[in-house]
Amino acid sequence: MARILCQFHNPATPISVFHRSRQTGVSLIELLVGCLIIAALVQLAIPGFQALSVRSIRNATARLLIADLNWSRTEALANSTRLYLCPGQNSDRCRTSTDWSQGWTVFSDQNHNGQLEPSEILLLRTLPLNNSISVHFRKPGYLFYKNDGSAWPNGTFRICTAGSKVPPLLVIVYRTGRARTSSGTRLKCIPQHI
Repeated sequence: MARILCQFHNPATPISVFHRSRQTGVSLIELLVGCLIIAALVQLAIPGFQALSVRSIRNATARLLIADLNWSRTEALANSTRLYLCPGQNSDRCRTSTDWSQGWTVFSDQNHNGQLEPSEILLLRTLPLNNSISVHFRKPGYLFYKNDGSAWPNGTFRICTAGSKVPPLLVIVYRTGRARTSSGTRLKCIPQHI
């Protein structure tokens, strides 16, 4: 054993072989201060994440609406027929409601009366949207694409978020049938019919 100790002992260094190294770590106070700093940073970040989440839902709703508008226009052109888009899950709200938050339907209107008849085909039904999103269109509440792809009436869908400071997003439908989005910081969500 003396031989082993001699191997580790160096007379030039003042540190002995059996000296314990100083243990490193954090004290309880340092740990609490670190936790408080992390908690403060999380509290500052939460509103930003909430706004990001609401903005993401709003943008997804706009993309869904534009995809359905473009699909309806393409189908009207391809089949040379008139397609109606109406708010809600059935076509009886076609002329009475401007609220599209409960989803929308697309059907082929062969007799041009704006109502889904038993002999006509229901092409698409979009389910109700998230409760925090509202979608409104102008009066009359419906929109249809003619067989040449043009839309009537032209107008603006306003996509709003409930109780947040995220500005609304507009989906603008032109008479040519094309749709685009628009946003701005001065736009406001109005709870009345648009």
